[in-house]
Amino acid sequence: SSSSTSSTTTTTAAPPTYRQMEELIQTSDIILVSGGNTQYALDTWRHLGLDSLLKRAALEEDKVICGGSAGAICWFDGGHSDSLDPETFRESMLEKWGGKEGGHDDGIGVGVDVGDGVE
Repeated sequence: SSSSTSSTTTTTAAPPTYRQMEELIQTSDIILVSGGNTQYALDTWRHLGLDSLLKRAALEEDKVICGGSAGAICWFDGGHSDSLDPETFRESMLEKWGGKEGGHDDGIGVGVDVGDGVE
């Protein structure tokens, strides 16, 4: 009878540094955020400091910002997401605009600024 042992090693890439993220955003004209889990993305961005870089890019650097689904929701101060429970609906996102992201009523994420007269 022979005995064997095996081991599994899992490696995870290190997250980018703040400086790496800052350089990437500064050299980009368009910032496209994909869909996914809204809450996980926002929590991760806050942990890394990426939220402040994205806010600055959107508000001060005239970058084109866009996204689908969770990537659209993140730019607003609230929105419907199955990643969030109803109690966190109004939890602050990145707050680019006041208003709520419209969600998937027509199959795509569409942002609506409450201040623009659209109800």
